[in-house]
Amino acid sequence: AMKGPNAAARAVLDGYGTTFSLDGLPAAWKSEDDTTITTRYWGSPPLGFTEDGDRNHGAQKVYVNNHLNFEIQFHKVADDAYRVVRFTIQPFSIKHEFVGMKNYSEFSSNRYNITNPIVSCQKGWKSKRHTDYDMISPEYYESSRGPQLASGQVLFTYDVRWFENKDLTWPHRWDIYLSMDNAIPGRVHWGNILGFIVLACIPLAIANHVIVLKSRRFVGVSYGGVSREDPEGNVGTESAAEMSGQNTQDANGTSSIWLLILAVMCGTGAQIFLATLITVVLCVLEILTPKWRGSLVLGPLIVFVLCGCFGGYVAVWQHKSLGGIGSYHVAGLVSSLFPGLLFGVFVAHISVSSSTSGSTYTSPGFLIGTLLVFLAANALMVFAGCNIGSKRGASDLPVPGPGNMAMQVTNSHCCMTILIAVVAILCGILLFWAIFVELYFLWIGVLWRGQPYATFCVLLVVLITAAFASAMIAMLTTHFLIRTDHFKGKALWWYPFITGGGGLGVVVFIYASLNFKSLSGVSLGYYIGAVTVLSFGFCSAMGSVGVMSSQWSYKTVL
Repeated sequence: AMKGPNAAARAVLDGYGTTFSLDGLPAAWKSEDDTTITTRYWGSPPLGFTEDGDRNHGAQKVYVNNHLNFEIQFHKVADDAYRVVRFTIQPFSIKHEFVGMKNYSEFSSNRYNITNPIVSCQKGWKSKRHTDYDMISPEYYESSRGPQLASGQVLFTYDVRWFENKDLTWPHRWDIYLSMDNAIPGRVHWGNILGFIVLACIPLAIANHVIVLKSRRFVGVSYGGVSREDPEGNVGTESAAEMSGQNTQDANGTSSIWLLILAVMCGTGAQIFLATLITVVLCVLEILTPKWRGSLVLGPLIVFVLCGCFGGYVAVWQHKSLGGIGSYHVAGLVSSLFPGLLFGVFVAHISVSSSTSGSTYTSPGFLIGTLLVFLAANALMVFAGCNIGSKRGASDLPVPGPGNMAMQVTNSHCCMTILIAVVAILCGILLFWAIFVELYFLWIGVLWRGQPYATFCVLLVVLITAAFASAMIAMLTTHFLIRTDHFKGKALWWYPFITGGGGLGVVVFIYASLNFKSLSGVSLGYYIGAVTVLSFGFCSAMGSVGVMSSQWSYKTVL
């Protein structure tokens, strides 16, 4: 049995694959046995395999695929012009016995001499036959050739084959990728979301309707049946200060810094949610599509920058409504929080990768220039939105409860806080149910493996459904808390944020962190950074939806 597998063997056991692309087209890959040849347009060819097909770390022998067949199909578009329309890889494991050549130049391809070449590697072979399955069929495994163990010195080789495809044209080269070759049935996507709508959204809506009716009667009794406005439009028996709570230190002693953070998180979440919604709609309309090179990278960035105006507006409006003063510091935080986190992770990854591998994805000057332009444009839009929001009057957010008395922190309050934390995690699990399937394909497939994604209609339904469920959960939380004496003051609005989005962010981070054990070094650092950005985005976006829906419900319904 193998003890202490090396890095290559561990990667094979952990299910790693190899990712290639040519002219922006992801590589499909072939697998072959004695009876069938299968071509897959989803996933990536495995780095290797085990003797018994079991990836448990107790497997006796681990082999690495050290030979790749590159099959490139092209289509003629002019007399001397061709386009790549298909790119396929077929991996093999071949045990090459070789010796190093003594005299070779730095750029020579003949550095090693294979002493047991297969037919395709024999020098002077007139037929020039490419490597195929018959050359490395299992009967050779008993000879000195066989597959290559994932240990010792390994020689990597490749074949390149060119084919002209007269039927497949350039505009249609993405069609089979976008359909995923029907490898994943539509019921996988729609079944999950329909189950969530029936089993979660409808019960949440019914429960919300019931609790709103009870809360309306509770508020009427608590205020002694006095309306908040008399027929002439004057405030009733409760004073304006008691109803609006425009102090920077609210009823339960919440510091203004926490209210500022809440406003900034709401503004950031509103920007992220609106940008995501618009991007998905543009993808559904095929304005943004993998067929247009770079559109799925540049398009969302432009949409995010333009949505900065809405994010700045929401942040300042929330800050003023919660009793805050000033808007420029709010705009500065909104314009730098999420973009700074995103580009910080990106720059750190590029810097570490270039220092360890000696190669960079792009020049430092271009990277810094792009960063500054993006941050400047985003800040400009955020400040414009803040300027508009500062001119609007503050919203009257009432202080829940029959009075504005300072609250004493009791054991009951601590128990309620723990209960809210538990409820937030449970609500996060419920919301995670809605996004789980699409999150898997987007996170593992698109962001981590570079695979195409095309079910944007399903993604749009998932996004709207998750936002609806988040709003229902947040409103239920608000209407429950206003019926208790544990929470009074502006701190109340933190709780719909926590239950509406905070729990989802924690659950997403826990789910994504399950892959930590299979990563190390630079990959682990980059993965943790990407997971942090993803979790923060879910937390702020759904939390913002929860807060604003709760405020609307409290002001409009009650």
